[in-house]
Order: sequence, then structure tokens, then C-alpha cells
Amino acid sequence: MRISRYNVYIDAGSNQSFIYNTMTTSLLIVDNTVRLTLEKNIESIDPSVVPSLKKCGILVDDDTDELKMYRLAHNTAKYNTDTSSFLIFTTYACNLYCPYCYEGPATAQCRSSSMSPHMTSAVVEFICNQVIHDKTRKVGVVLYGGEPLLNLDCCTTVLQEVSQWCKTNNLKFSATLMTNGTLFTEKVYNKIGEYLSYVHITLDGPQRFHDKTRVRKDGSATYWHILQNVEQLKDKSVYISIRVNITEENRHFIGDVLYDLEQIGFKGRPRFHIYFSQVIPYKYCLTFSPDPEFSEQNKKCAQYISSLMKMARDQGWGAHLDADFGEGQPLLSAGALSCGYIKCGIYSIDPEGDIYICPALAGDTRYRTGQIENGSAEWYPAYYDILTRDPSSEAPCNVCEVLPLCGGGCPIASSVREDSSQCHSKEVLYDRLKAYLESRYL
Repeated sequence: MRISRYNVYIDAGSNQSFIYNTMTTSLLIVDNTVRLTLEKNIESIDPSVVPSLKKCGILVDDDTDELKMYRLAHNTAKYNTDTSSFLIFTTYACNLYCPYCYEGPATAQCRSSSMSPHMTSAVVEFICNQVIHDKTRKVGVVLYGGEPLLNLDCCTTVLQEVSQWCKTNNLKFSATLMTNGTLFTEKVYNKIGEYLSYVHITLDGPQRFHDKTRVRKDGSATYWHILQNVEQLKDKSVYISIRVNITEENRHFIGDVLYDLEQIGFKGRPRFHIYFSQVIPYKYCLTFSPDPEFSEQNKKCAQYISSLMKMARDQGWGAHLDADFGEGQPLLSAGALSCGYIKCGIYSIDPEGDIYICPALAGDTRYRTGQIENGSAEWYPAYYDILTRDPSSEAPCNVCEVLPLCGGGCPIASSVREDSSQCHSKEVLYDRLKAYLESRYL
């Protein structure tokens, strides 16, 4: 019997500690005497608690190879294509002029690109062919941009044709619209709403801050226009997710956003989710950025979000705050992968038919991993390099206690960084984990 290599210990105050196992996702709160025994003198542990600790994965048998267990979980998750998802950039253009433009592509030429009817047909054909190739039973389409509704014809064609094809082939279909909300009128909903399962909209904090940054190209405000469009969805069956961007300046006033959402009838509405996150610059990753300044901002934001989660729960929004901590991905979840995009069956397709693994890099052809040709994909070497990476065979990941939580970091970043052996995520993950546990349990 020995201590699991994947135990994480975090101080909980009052002579107590959290023990979180990143492999099993078990979470315990113990007094520090137990923690010290586990860390320093396992032989003296109370035999009566051993079965419980083994069940939680805190203790394991001597012959248990946890690294191989992780490797199996990693490969199972990576190569499982029961669900396939196609994120489609209907256009890189946008009707807003947010100064940070954190999801915009790299060049001015790219920013004006929209998917043509010919390419839209090729993308639909690619989706159907790839679903057959992947032996998928569940098909997800995400409409993305830019502002996807600027190319409403593309949105409509993809939704109608893919959903009908799935119905004909007895496959489950779902669709998500990622929109800034300004164009999502009742007329637009009546055209595509029947196909939508989820609508995702972002606010830049309360009105006084939102209307300084999330503005139209003429500088005009959008906050109440967006909320009016959201309000007309109140009685629809679609699942609505609101992301609130958090900054040093607006974090003290987020209660105003919650108040406004309550006034238009969303508090207590089924199928409504709200979460908080920092603004992520273009080409940056929330968890795996190597930039020290951004990582420091990330740590601070984790603390801000901790306080905001408590505040929202105190105000009765708990039912709308699930277990994620900012990005829609459960923090206390050992998904075995570094992110949901690094797996087979997940495709990001830009207006030119270029395929990317990470949508944050779309528009920069240096990072494309394939291209749609005549309804099929021509895969580039980078596609295989990225998807076959095994972090459990690389240092320092193969000796790291948070490997099941971070999945070895971003393989794309690792492939282009000279210091690929250096970890840029462990400290950030600890900070985010600590902030989440404090907000949830203390």
C-alpha cells in the first residue's frame, strides 16, 4: 500500500486540508494530522480508514501502475468518437468593434472572409462523410465567428441540411450558436431557432463597462439591445448560457448584471447558465499560456471569480452556476485531456475550408491541420503529430500529480515552443483549484 501519485493537498484553514485526487476526482477534507500522516508516515495511519482512502484513490496497492491507468484513460478519451463536433466559422467578420478583439483572426484580409455557398455545401458534405468515417452517433454543430449571424444563409443551410441528414440516419443532432446577441432578433430565431439546442452570449460586465468595450463600429452601445434580444428567448426551450467577462475594473459591480438578468426573468429559468471569465487575448489559452504577465492576471482572476461565485450563490443564483470555473469545463474533473478540442471527432472549420484543432488559432494558416477538398479532408502532418502526443511518456508530465487534471498541457504550444519541457500550467491550476475549493466549500 502506498500514497497515490495524484494526490493534491491544499490548505483549508482551521487546521484542515483538502485532499483532491486528480485521477479519481475524490475530494476529502481532513485535519492536518491525517494529512501529515499521509505525507510523512503512512505506516502509522489508522487501519479503520484505509478502505475508505483506497476507495477514493488516496491510497493504492503497491502493484498499481497509475501512470498506465492515466494513459488508458487519456487514449480512451482522445480516440472516442461517439460524439463528433464541428465548429464552423461562418464568417470572420463582426458587426462590433471590441478593442481587445480576443477571438479575431490574425489579418485584416482574414477578418472580412465569409463562407461562400459553395464552401458551405462542401462543409456539409464533409460533416456527413466524417461522421460516417468516425462511426459517430451524436453530431454537434457550433456556429461561430466573428459574428456568425452576419452570414445567416450559411447558418441556415448548415443547420437545415445537417439536421435533416442526421434525422434520416437516426443520429442525434444538436446545435450551438455563439453570438454577441445584437443580431439575434425574433425574426432570426423564427428562422433557425427550431434547430438550436444552445445559445451562448457574452457580456462585458454591467452596462457602464460593457458599453465602453462591446460596441458597434460607430461606437454605439449594445448592452440593453443584447438583453432585449435575450429576453425574447425567455420562454423558448433553448438552453441559454451567459458568459460575463471579468476585469479588475468591473469585478465589484457584477451584481448589477445579475440584477438586470433577474429583471428580465432569467432567475430560476430552467436551462439557464451563467459563468464568469477573464478576457483571453487572441492566440492565448486560459490554462496553458506561457506568458508570465497573463498567467499572473489569470491567478488574480481566479480569486475574483471565487468571490463572485460566492456572491452569486448568496443572491440565489446557485442553480445557474454549475461546477465549472470560468470556461464551461468542470474544474474538478479528470477528463484525461488537456482540453476538449484535442481529440478525434472535433473539428474547427474556417470560411476558407481550412481545418484547425484549436479554434483560437483559426485564421493563422501556420496552425491549420487540414483542408476540405471536395467534401473530404486532406490532413496535414501536424494533425497526426498533435493527436498522437502522449504526455504520460514525457517529462515533466510523467511525474506530475496534476497530469489527469491538465492532460499534459497544450500539445500545439508544446510543438512550437523551444522550452517545451517547461511546464507553464501547474501553478495556475493550483491557484484555480484553490480558489474554486474556497468558493465552494469554505
